[in-house]
Amino acid sequence: MNEAIKLILSLSLSASILAVLLFAIKPLIRNKISKSIQYYIWIVVLIRLVLPFSFEASIMNNVFYGDQTPVAISIQSEENASNSSILPNVQENVTNGVYNGDVDHSRYFRDLFNQYVIYLWLLGIIIALTANLTGYARFSKHLKQANKPATDEENRILEALLNGRNDIRLVRNRFVTTPMLIGILKPYIIIPDINFDGEQLKNILLHEISHLRRFDVAVKWLTMIAASIHWFNPLMYFIKKEINHACELACDEAVIKDLNLTEKQAYCDTLISIASENKYPIGVLQATMSEEKETLKERLVAIMQHNKKSKIIILMSLVLLIAVISGAVVLGASIGKTNADITTDVQEQAVLSTTKSVSLKSDFDSLMQNPNFQKQDFEIIEMKGPVKVDKEAAIKTATAKETIGTYVSEQAKNITAVLVKYTNKIYSRLPGSDVVLQDLPVWIVTIHDVNILTSGGPKIPNAQTNNTPRVTVLGDVNVIIDANTGKWIETFSYSK
Repeated sequence: MNEAIKLILSLSLSASILAVLLFAIKPLIRNKISKSIQYYIWIVVLIRLVLPFSFEASIMNNVFYGDQTPVAISIQSEENASNSSILPNVQENVTNGVYNGDVDHSRYFRDLFNQYVIYLWLLGIIIALTANLTGYARFSKHLKQANKPATDEENRILEALLNGRNDIRLVRNRFVTTPMLIGILKPYIIIPDINFDGEQLKNILLHEISHLRRFDVAVKWLTMIAASIHWFNPLMYFIKKEINHACELACDEAVIKDLNLTEKQAYCDTLISIASENKYPIGVLQATMSEEKETLKERLVAIMQHNKKSKIIILMSLVLLIAVISGAVVLGASIGKTNADITTDVQEQAVLSTTKSVSLKSDFDSLMQNPNFQKQDFEIIEMKGPVKVDKEAAIKTATAKETIGTYVSEQAKNITAVLVKYTNKIYSRLPGSDVVLQDLPVWIVTIHDVNILTSGGPKIPNAQTNNTPRVTVLGDVNVIIDANTGKWIETFSYSK
């Protein structure tokens, strides 16, 4: 599977696990801990969705890469390495008959999915972003046509509440039904073009200024981007909705935390009076004061029941926030093989390579020390390609359980692969095969230092054996893979 897809899936799964846990404990914490802390907790989930930061030992990295043990693969040449491809080429494999032996065609469909899933995901992102950005552009254009300056009195109230900050404008608009803050670089507050008394206007502006100071519009943009990236995740709808709801509750709490009961009641009355009857179109990224009547009841109850939290509750809130952050870190993401241990392995391989002058030729020379290839029955001549099957694909086939059996496959850690022209002087063709074993381009994949049950060759993988006791010895296994079709040809083994 493509590395980018693994990363996106790991981020989506990691954040989804956090979200499900938070939804599960929501009834327990809803009225106990600070609304701001609840909002920050959901921002942690949002960050987990978009930030590919992770440690090597994270759960997601183990889930996606735990079954891939780093292997020591000798270096061929920069040219061959640059030509290797992680993704399968399904069309070439079909042409070369790679899937001809498959019964259920599962490998074909898996390779087909792996080859095109990245394009499907990108198409989804393009559609989602286009829909949101187009909707935002249309809505903004629609608003600007009807915007008109606020009155001098309204601007004076705004300036007083901003404490000298003058980088935000206040306008009226006949098309909006509820006050809103819109824009990141040049934010402005839009209020309905109706009459408000002084107290209502003050409550409205306090609410929108709170959104401004908390960068809530930026959070909404980030939420939209995350939803576009993870468009395939059905939980994103609920996560996005919960973030927006937590945002409004936190904003209300910030406004009314120092108000008395009468002032809280007046704030509630303002919310009720400007509750929106309509939903805004997709892509509208604004911080509204009261958009949905169905969530208004919870906000009103939270406002009237708000009181200062005890030190124990504050401590519990901080512990919960730290626990969620820790959970996000522990879950992590799939960062693959770019970790310290593998870097150390690579460095050790580099030192070994330098010491022994490892290259394609030295691998070939090492292969020639194999007793099987010292016999007069075989002839191998080194070559550099090009061939249709790259080294990674050959190694994958050679180390598969179907090729060498489970016992050896599970030991496959130290592996080399050499590209040669192979001639079998005894058999011009293998029994039941049309492949001519004369100057045939093959990959000879050697699995070093494994416990093997037999010595000598050639052998057929998973072949039936008699009941004669066999001794387990340390040795190497050589698997010959056709470099044009990717098919297994022969397997040899010898003890050291």
